[in-house]
Amino acid sequence: MEIQSLGIERLEMNVCSEEKTSNFFRSGVPIRLELGPKDRANSQLTLVLRHTGKRSTIPLANSEVKIKEILEEIHNDLYAK
Repeated sequence: MEIQSLGIERLEMNVCSEEKTSNFFRSGVPIRLELGPKDRANSQLTLVLRHTGKRSTIPLANSEVKIKEILEEIHNDLYAK
C-alpha cells in the first residue's frame, strides 16, 4: 500500500492515545488512520472521521482508493454546509 502518495505521514508518538487524538483534532487532520496488530492480522485499516467522529474499517487492499473517495465526500459535506 502506497499511503505516501496520498500525503499521509507515519506518526509514532510516545504519548497516551487521548493526547494523540487531541493533537490530531487540533491540527485539523480530516481522517485519523489506525493500523494496529489486530488490524494487520485482519488485513484492514481503521478510519476515524474528524467532522463526524464516525469510525469504520476498510480492507487494506482497497484502502488507497477508498481513502480518496472519503476525502472527496468530506470536502463535499463541508462545502455544502
